[in-house]
Amino acid sequence: MPIGLLTRQGALTLKSGDKIAARSQLMQALNAGEAADEVWYWLAMAADTTDERHIYLNKLLETNPLHEEALMLLSQTANKNSDTSKVSKYNPPSSKPATYEYLVVPFQGKLPAGGSVAEVSTQLQSIINTHSAQGWEFFVINDVNIEVSPGCIGALLGAHISYVTYDQVIFRRLTGR
Repeated sequence: MPIGLLTRQGALTLKSGDKIAARSQLMQALNAGEAADEVWYWLAMAADTTDERHIYLNKLLETNPLHEEALMLLSQTANKNSDTSKVSKYNPPSSKPATYEYLVVPFQGKLPAGGSVAEVSTQLQSIINTHSAQGWEFFVINDVNIEVSPGCIGALLGAHISYVTYDQVIFRRLTGR
């Protein structure tokens, strides 16, 4: 997958020396669904600590277990670390890739008159927290187009098929397979 615009901006910002702004742009890229392995790589490059870098590199390896540079960076920092508790927790891929089950939850934010967008964010956060507490990992938010056919009377009166878009919050968790 080609590198996304937000990821590219974050990488350029990092190269200019502004780690804080770069991390912000890269987190936006991740939330926008840009190529996760590229985003995790640049977040690792923008990390302030070795532990933080390990977290991002391990996330990268979850999406791309054969990413050579991430594997090399983890092994280099592991060799420099005498404290083995801080060495990567990443295990090389087994012969079988990870298998997930998914949960798709419809989301339609409700904004009362005079309300703020923060209220909708709180509603979404509540859904994510509720399902996370049940063992589901937040994966992505996508919109789904739904075809709505008119009823019998509507069709007789000339109504046509319409389309409605709804947000779907998608969670995943590893299966035992």
